[in-house]
Amino acid sequence: MLISDDESAWILDFDSAEVAASDRDLDRDVAELLVGLSVKVGVAATVDSAVEVLGAEAVARTLPQLQPLALPTEIRSLARRHKDLLKDLSTAIRDSTGAGEVELERLQRIKPRTILMIVAGSLAFYSLLPQLANVDETVDALRDANLSWVPVIIAASFATYVFATVSALGAYSFDLPVLATFRSQVASSFTALVAPANAGCMALGVRLLQKAGFATPAASSAVGLNALGSIVVHVVLLFAFVSWTGQTDVGSFDLPGTSTALAVIAVVLALCSLLLLIAPIRRRVVGPVVGILKSAGGHLGAGFTSPIRVLALFGGSAMITFAYAATLGFSVQAFGGGLSVPEICTAFIVAVTIATIAPTPGGLGALEATMIAALAGFGMDHGPAVGAVLTFRLATFWLPILPGWYTFAWMQRNGEL
Repeated sequence: MLISDDESAWILDFDSAEVAASDRDLDRDVAELLVGLSVKVGVAATVDSAVEVLGAEAVARTLPQLQPLALPTEIRSLARRHKDLLKDLSTAIRDSTGAGEVELERLQRIKPRTILMIVAGSLAFYSLLPQLANVDETVDALRDANLSWVPVIIAASFATYVFATVSALGAYSFDLPVLATFRSQVASSFTALVAPANAGCMALGVRLLQKAGFATPAASSAVGLNALGSIVVHVVLLFAFVSWTGQTDVGSFDLPGTSTALAVIAVVLALCSLLLLIAPIRRRVVGPVVGILKSAGGHLGAGFTSPIRVLALFGGSAMITFAYAATLGFSVQAFGGGLSVPEICTAFIVAVTIATIAPTPGGLGALEATMIAALAGFGMDHGPAVGAVLTFRLATFWLPILPGWYTFAWMQRNGEL
């Protein structure tokens, strides 16, 4: 907006306007104007005029947007130069409109006792891990490892966070700052210690989006969309690589063949269809599910109507899997190699599938044992297989914890979480 010499107001940059702007975009426009005017005429005068012209409800809706991550770069820099401006503005709006605090996703603190239990359990497990092979074979394999592969292993592990950022932006919104989204992926390596089944990482994603001005249903649906994309890609790659290699057994586990799996899926879908014919089930199951989908439908629809976002979501998810498989492949090469690319990819995907049901953070214990069994099943000696898996887990699980903790603390200090 431009104020001319005769005090007329002009609205500029209509070429950057969006025809079908979401409610979040409209609220953010008002939030930007509130911040800009507060710098010029003061917080009290700005809020009073906004309530008088727009109404208390419209002004109250801007509260989720009045935080650094939700604002564009220029407005964020303006607010940073005026200390406590956003805090004072939020307080004035709540006082004037009677709005309450913005409810944010709670992030469970990781207590020292939790870390000690994880470390103690890990030490116990890793002390027994060489027993899957002859201890002497494992020691010899570690001694003969080719350390020149270490930088490549670390680089491949780092690439997983880059592709995770791409996938997250596809599910969330391209409006989010790229670096902040990347930092959240790094921080998730620390929050993964909180709970199994990726619960800590999902809570962090919801909190990030809430701080970026998303309503809770939209934030939850965006994080769910990201998880769904990962699951779809994982299942597709699982069937593809198992069919490619023809390997359906991993150690003591036996995966169903493609035809068997498809038959099971068909039976499950048929049973679900029959259950939906029963009226009480439709009322108690279908109704609530439809309600949830309607609340999140706007965000999900925006994601799937953008080809670039769909490509980022599914392409990023696929590249995460390939980057992890590459990390495992480089670890295998460091201990002598001997396996093909399809075999390594299959070993990784199958191991992750089985370890997902383990009630431990990051599938700790189950992933290592299953992955060793998978590599050995493809013909790798047990000693080198143990060494390769230990190296893989060191690069992808243990080493990222410290930078993840630092990034998590930094994001909290700077208002991104």
